[in-house]
Amino acid sequence: GGVRGSIRAYDATHHTDFLITLRAYFDSNANVSKAADRIHVHGNTIRYRITRLAEEFQTDFDNPTTRLWLWLRLVSTDLM
Repeated sequence: GGVRGSIRAYDATHHTDFLITLRAYFDSNANVSKAADRIHVHGNTIRYRITRLAEEFQTDFDNPTTRLWLWLRLVSTDLM
């Protein structure tokens, strides 16, 4: 459910890797190069996917508060 479920459903429907990308992005403290290395893609791929996520889910990833809220939503789901 929730945010994670929405992104997972979008990935399944559209054959994207947004959830994996988002986790790598957050785990890398929003560092595109580190996120790209983590999931073995080019930095531009991370940038593109984050831009698409922002568009699809009307999310401002430049806002630290928004990033924190979303990261907490993803992590709290893992803990349950």
